[in-house]
Amino acid sequence: MSQPKSATTPSESAIAEDPNHEQLVRSKLGSLAPECDSVKSAYDACFQEFFPKFLRGSTADPCGPKLRAYQQCLRGTLESIGIDMTELDASRMNADGIAAVLNKR
Repeated sequence: MSQPKSATTPSESAIAEDPNHEQLVRSKLGSLAPECDSVKSAYDACFQEFFPKFLRGSTADPCGPKLRAYQQCLRGTLESIGIDMTELDASRMNADGIAAVLNKR
């Protein structure tokens, strides 16, 4: 009788075998802005559940709303301490810029 196939991919197996994996999974960094910790924790929990599904090919993004809520909280805090978000936003590369860089390879 043959063994049933494992539901994990080779990359998932390698990650799970890493002796630091469980410690990394359990260790969570707080938000840069402590007032955003609960929103960040909700996003982190969603992402931890989503990522193994992503590795198996799922393209659904159940965590998008939680990420946007965290980003909004963080942006508000950064703006309140005087960080110019328009300058920060301008420095990010958009999808067309990324595609142009990749096409030059």
